[in-house]
Amino acid sequence: MSEKSILKEQLLTYDHFWIKVEYNSPTALVKIGLKEDVIKTIGQIDAFRALPKGRCVNRGYPFGSIEHGRKILILRSPITGSIVEVNEEVIKNPQLINEDPYGKGWIAILKPSNVEELDALL
Repeated sequence: MSEKSILKEQLLTYDHFWIKVEYNSPTALVKIGLKEDVIKTIGQIDAFRALPKGRCVNRGYPFGSIEHGRKILILRSPITGSIVEVNEEVIKNPQLINEDPYGKGWIAILKPSNVEELDALL
């Protein structure tokens, strides 16, 4: 899969993430995942950790990490909000991020506290 196959509803950020705004709730929810080019650069992902559901995160601050080889990539939130869901399947099987980054390999869903921050994304 390539970045060309990203759904039109998804927005790319300036950093490592893609996000998809979902409006199937009273407020917008934002699904986050790693972009394919980042995954190709870091290689096989060995572990994924994230802050628990309900935690608030600020834009630019860590909300999780990915281990690959002997290195750790700190995941910094592209938006300010609260964590609604963390992909438990990816915690159990982090290779899903490598195999299907725009599908089953999503990382977390956040509820933005400032929807205007979405305007700063590509």
